[in-house]
Amino acid sequence: MKFDLSIHCKRLGEIPLGAQDTNTVSVIKQVIQRVTEIPMDKQTLTLDDTVLEDSRKLTEYGITKESTLLLILPLGIPELIAVRITLPGGKFIRLWVDEKATVESLKERLLLLRDWPVGGYELEADGVLLRDSHMLMAWGVKNGSVLKVKPYADGHLK
Repeated sequence: MKFDLSIHCKRLGEIPLGAQDTNTVSVIKQVIQRVTEIPMDKQTLTLDDTVLEDSRKLTEYGITKESTLLLILPLGIPELIAVRITLPGGKFIRLWVDEKATVESLKERLLLLRDWPVGGYELEADGVLLRDSHMLMAWGVKNGSVLKVKPYADGHLK
């Protein structure tokens, strides 16, 4: 059965994920890695002070849609901010990124996640087109910022 799973992290806030009761903890960590770029081996998931083992299924821990897992990260993981990336049609994705990352590195990540060609669009924040070579923080991008995708005339985004 599919359900929404809530992951809470003191450093990142809430991370909403889609899950299935047959998923293993490892699968959940893979999804977290995709949206945050935090390696699986650096993630510790707990439920009610119990550390969850990667090979076990969510059902083995009694995890349901009402459950909230706690994500614990070690020191040395860079501070990440949540950004919302909005497509022209209104759909959006939420990612956690290092504010010191460049716009180009964010676009490269979107290429891997969504197969969006790096050169097929610009990103806009607060009405300003962001240059690829600059860091996100140089454009005032912070936690909760909304970035809009502005495709070129011939750009086809999925």
